[in-house]
Amino acid sequence: MLKVLQAVIHGLEHTYSNFGLGGMASVFQLAEMAHTHYWSKEFAGLEHGGMAGSALTEHYARQDLETPSSSPSSRKSSQTDVPIVNYPEMDSSEAQSTTEMFKDMLNQKRNLLFSKLTSFDSDVGRGLSAAGGKPRASSVFSSKSSLSGYRPPVGVPVTSPLTSPDTARTYLYQGLIGKERSNLWDQMQFWEDAFLDAVSQERDMIGMDQGANEMMERYKCLSDTERKRLEHEEDRLLSTALYNLTAAMVLFGVDADIIRNKVRRLLAKSHIGLIYSQEVNHLLDVVHTLHGNETELKPLGSRLLRRATFTVHERDAAGELRFMEVRDDGLVLRSTQGTIVERWWYERLVNMTYSPKIRVLCLWRKNGGQTQLHKYYTKKCKALYYCIKEAMEKSGRRQDAAELGGEFPIQDCATGEGGLIQVCMEGVGLLFHHSKVC
Repeated sequence: MLKVLQAVIHGLEHTYSNFGLGGMASVFQLAEMAHTHYWSKEFAGLEHGGMAGSALTEHYARQDLETPSSSPSSRKSSQTDVPIVNYPEMDSSEAQSTTEMFKDMLNQKRNLLFSKLTSFDSDVGRGLSAAGGKPRASSVFSSKSSLSGYRPPVGVPVTSPLTSPDTARTYLYQGLIGKERSNLWDQMQFWEDAFLDAVSQERDMIGMDQGANEMMERYKCLSDTERKRLEHEEDRLLSTALYNLTAAMVLFGVDADIIRNKVRRLLAKSHIGLIYSQEVNHLLDVVHTLHGNETELKPLGSRLLRRATFTVHERDAAGELRFMEVRDDGLVLRSTQGTIVERWWYERLVNMTYSPKIRVLCLWRKNGGQTQLHKYYTKKCKALYYCIKEAMEKSGRRQDAAELGGEFPIQDCATGEGGLIQVCMEGVGLLFHHSKVC
């Protein structure tokens, strides 16, 4: 895996040297893998479960992580020494028994792994209790920090950036900052490009990549509370990107003073509010005490976003194929290439109905001073209708929006007769004194 990360770094160097801007956001995925993945002797007992290939896996894992700069001749000899094994043919009963045996082995290894994780978490909890801290509940899921590296209290200096001898863990990032450390990490323009690309990518994934005119037009139509919520979402996106940028620069051994100057300049350009910039400033105040993967990475908003995607056709079954995303604040219609075709905020959606017979969903939305009708064919029109309705109800409770459907008074222009228009999930009906039209 270390060789794969080194190949990715080589690709970033080539892209930055020859093409300049663009394509640098992948450095954050690289940093995340190097930040969390490691090889450890404490799980060496898992390799003695009875599988013949386990020793070979341990050998290559140790070779890749402990000696990342091995010579080509040693790699060639290791590849030629791999024996070729011919397996005899087995009947169905023997194959079934072998399958059961492998299942038992995997279950034993999994139980052993969980027991080690739980015991590690228990030891951490006892250590905190002895130090006067608050103990943590012992569970497999609460031992995330053991998989993400040691996290000392922020601001407390550490004695060594290397892995603790008690755990004997070798993280991937340690193989990237040694003798073969890339000069790319010292290029501040690269980090600025990576930050801008990551922000642009994140805005596209969560549906905030609309143009300036569209953004301002929507901002004017929102209430004060919705405007404040939108501002907080923007600040959260930028602060998370800056926080992870700082963690990545620390991970790859950039000088602390350079990190502080660069990130604070980007922070000033971003115009982030005090609530979210305070956390980034606090991290920069103690950045000189941090080494390696001691800074916890923050999850991106796109990973926490709740959304559902449906396949639809415009107008009818023969229409163009689209993907409709139901989000917390609106609907996003994407093409098969992934580009956003339409975006509808819930505050502009007037009404919605569907027909289970012809499998068509009808959406009415405000566009300027007009109300436009859009039809979409989908086999899951009922599920799509209730998914949108649930999202709109949650959004409506925030902004006190009116519920869908109901009865509205109308008048026939030809006869002057009064009546009602009934809007429900089955469609729209016209009710007059002497007639009824559905």
